[in-house]
Amino acid sequence: MKKSVVAVFNTNQDLVDTLVEIMEEEGFVAVHGHVTDFERGKEDLLGFLKKHDPDVILFDIPPPYADHWNFLKLVMSSHEMDGRGLVVTTTNKKHLDEAAGKNDAIEVVGKPYDLNRILQAVKHAAAHRKKRAS
Repeated sequence: MKKSVVAVFNTNQDLVDTLVEIMEEEGFVAVHGHVTDFERGKEDLLGFLKKHDPDVILFDIPPPYADHWNFLKLVMSSHEMDGRGLVVTTTNKKHLDEAAGKNDAIEVVGKPYDLNRILQAVKHAAAHRKKRAS
């Protein structure tokens, strides 16, 4: 049985490392990239998605929230996102809501991070992709 692939996109390398480790401990294949590298064209996000074919995208929205939210909306409009689960995180949900409107982003603050909540959201998103693909 093929393992689900989770793509972790964040700007905080320590958090990326932690999330990748947790995803792999839970049986996912984890790949990762830096949000701003994609936004600035240093890496090709659509090429990354084609290459790794993630079931779930774990995408962090850092400040400036409106700019990063607009980038995510652009990414979501691509057919490369069709059928993929999405879990959004942020460091300040209140400010993200003000910039982008109410959304389902998971706020990640302090230590320890609420990694279990993120993990459960990723598992849910992966399960829903599998159901659609079946």
